[in-house]
Amino acid sequence: MRWTTLLVALWLGCGAPGTTLDASTDAISDAPAHAHDGFHRIEVPQASSLDTVWLYASSPTTAGPHPVVVYAHGQGASTLTNCWTAGPPAYGDVADGMRVADELAAAGYLGIAVYYRNTGEGAPAGGALRFRDHGALDTRALLAAARWGRDVHGAGSAKVAFVGVSMGSFPAFLAATQAPAWADLQAGLDVRAAVIAGMAQNHVANFWRNVGPGLASTVPAERAQAILGVAVALPGPLAVALGVDTLTLADVADGQPLGDRLGASLRPPARRLFEDLLLRTGAELPFAACAGQTLPAACDPGCAQAVALDAFDGLPGLPGLPAWLTDDAVAAATYWAPPGAIDPMSAPPGSALAVLRQQSPVYHDHVMLAPEVLPLLSASDHVVIAQGQAAAELLAARLVALGVTDLATVPRIDRDGAGVCEHGDYFRSARPACGWAATLATLARRFAD
Repeated sequence: MRWTTLLVALWLGCGAPGTTLDASTDAISDAPAHAHDGFHRIEVPQASSLDTVWLYASSPTTAGPHPVVVYAHGQGASTLTNCWTAGPPAYGDVADGMRVADELAAAGYLGIAVYYRNTGEGAPAGGALRFRDHGALDTRALLAAARWGRDVHGAGSAKVAFVGVSMGSFPAFLAATQAPAWADLQAGLDVRAAVIAGMAQNHVANFWRNVGPGLASTVPAERAQAILGVAVALPGPLAVALGVDTLTLADVADGQPLGDRLGASLRPPARRLFEDLLLRTGAELPFAACAGQTLPAACDPGCAQAVALDAFDGLPGLPGLPAWLTDDAVAAATYWAPPGAIDPMSAPPGSALAVLRQQSPVYHDHVMLAPEVLPLLSASDHVVIAQGQAAAELLAARLVALGVTDLATVPRIDRDGAGVCEHGDYFRSARPACGWAATLATLARRFAD
């Protein structure tokens, strides 16, 4: 297998676009407890567009109204772009979200799993992209789902909590904070708690986690995957910084604000790779493997492989990082190096590093709506291990400063009777010691009145 082929396989990952999933197989209940249980499409007003997201609702068998608990899943390669243009999404996180919602219902809550934008009927497909920014767009989607649970479902109340794992922990935390960007959707909601799992709320640390090991690797596939990861990931925070909801090829053209910002971070090969994979349909590309593909090239593994092969084979030898990224982007990708480089307070205004810091909740003095935030980080979680203890300590200090926890450090889970607690185990009722028992205790305490 050529290293570029392996690269694409690694990047697409499990639950990649095109994967068919019977989402009902992991649900607890065989039949809905309420007429509005199941999948629904809702519209979320954004700053300059109308977002469309899908959700799955599950309610207790007892009469309501019940507190509403909204679940935010993490980010996978299959949620980078919209590969499902009709009906509910069918990517890897769907079944897991159903399970969490069903388990919340079994515990006495109206559980709602939200499936972010770029999925399903009405969302942008070829030629347009809405980035999962872990900020305002995602936060507004969670709050809109909570309002739907209160106003439409029929079994929900105004009492709300948010739980999120991995990158989903960013909007789960932000939904429990006050900010003008989502205050309109918070009106009338009684936000009681946020549970954030498997992440340290730090975009700067996340970039090093994703990039650092690959850049240091002597394996060509691992190093190239890191380069591709930065090329794909950097445009999202830049788009958010400029207030762009839906990204098109016109937005990234030279002379446009985002186009100029991309040009300051991505060198032409990386920029072209980003555009061809996510903003062009396969039919627009000169590759036999992409012929007739009406969705973005990233939606078809064969087409995505052809795009990547062309990009990498067009460069002599194995390209180093400077061949793909500007010095400014390299500084952002490689900054996190505890104990010295933790808070980039001196980052030049407008730089990629400054943008990442601005979008990291751990660096901000948020005014909290929720009286309690529970962080869950397992010492056995490969994501947490890669971030390092310094990121967890920074998160603990920020939560203490915000007055939503008295923890001197984030409690570390390690294992239960079934083994180590990994990244996908925090919200599993079958693994209560991995975080589920602590989550239910927090919810019960905060919904007691």
